[in-house]
Amino acid sequence: MDSLPGEIMVNILSRLPIKSLLRCKSVCKSFLNLTLDPYLIEAHLDRASSHEQNPSLILNTTVLNGTTHFRSQLYYTTLTPTQSNSPCDEVPFSPLNFGEFRVEGSCRGLLLLRRRTVDALMFIINPCTGKRIEIPNLIIPSFGVERGIAFGFSPESNEYKVVKVIDGSASYVFSLSGGVWREAVGGAPSFKISENFRSDERVCVNGVIHWSCYSLLNFIVCFDVRNEVFGVIPYPTGKLQLGEVTLALFSGCLGFIEYDLNSEDDRVNIWVMEDYNVRESWTRSFIVNLNHIGWDWGRVEILCVHKNGEVLMLHRNQALLVYDPKTMSCRKPDIVGLPSWFEAVCHVGSLVSPLGY
Repeated sequence: MDSLPGEIMVNILSRLPIKSLLRCKSVCKSFLNLTLDPYLIEAHLDRASSHEQNPSLILNTTVLNGTTHFRSQLYYTTLTPTQSNSPCDEVPFSPLNFGEFRVEGSCRGLLLLRRRTVDALMFIINPCTGKRIEIPNLIIPSFGVERGIAFGFSPESNEYKVVKVIDGSASYVFSLSGGVWREAVGGAPSFKISENFRSDERVCVNGVIHWSCYSLLNFIVCFDVRNEVFGVIPYPTGKLQLGEVTLALFSGCLGFIEYDLNSEDDRVNIWVMEDYNVRESWTRSFIVNLNHIGWDWGRVEILCVHKNGEVLMLHRNQALLVYDPKTMSCRKPDIVGLPSWFEAVCHVGSLVSPLGY
């Protein structure tokens, strides 16, 4: 292998699943050095996040720690339509002394975790490598109330940032390259942000973080990570039933999931913005007729769409379901080691380090 040119080695290793690539670190010192090569890290990330790849999942569950305390535990799984007995592996690098936490965001292989306590301590961690950094607490006025938090990346400036909105009148940014909280360059949003921001309703596309917002029913709230400016993106003109809406990423495009309560059948409409920030490019790509498959729509969360068109869903935080829109049928994938209760977020396994920015 030493006789192969470096670019060929990078090309070969970049095609490996993240678990296999991590095992290469133990083969020899030269392989270890290769896994630290920025070119390999970026090449592997590009392939892992390719629109042709099926996404992986990070599962977050709560387990008993001792006799009286609880802690969160992360699991990692990748589902493909043709694979049976997909493994669900415990992430060994979950911060065991972190107690109970929630996943506030997933971006390019990194997770934003926040503790479910009064101090709300936060970490950014790569669950595949275990590398992590702690985010210092932001001291805000006693009368201030947090309205939104998100984690995103700007490909133009090559920066990861956490943004926090306080009362819709102030916004603060933590950049991994800077290491401190500061006020956003573009200031606060010019509109009042609803307090109904939920962690599963934010997605970063084209260097812009997006939230669904119930105080602005016709718009998606967005935040430009590089320029630190707030704005809005409109939903399709006159097409929504204004039911519950959540955001998602579909084949690299901004999308949203509309729970249609006014149809004869309880159904979920999946919309995709094919040309970013072009209102006319919204297309209803999928319809999931939940009544046809016998599931309670209010307990189903759409996670992602596989490259073959099948829709991956979470039901009652207890089971993963795969829906085929062509046959309008649903099945449970065979997953070994799946916890009995969990939250789920789409994730890309990578070698990206939060310490490198």
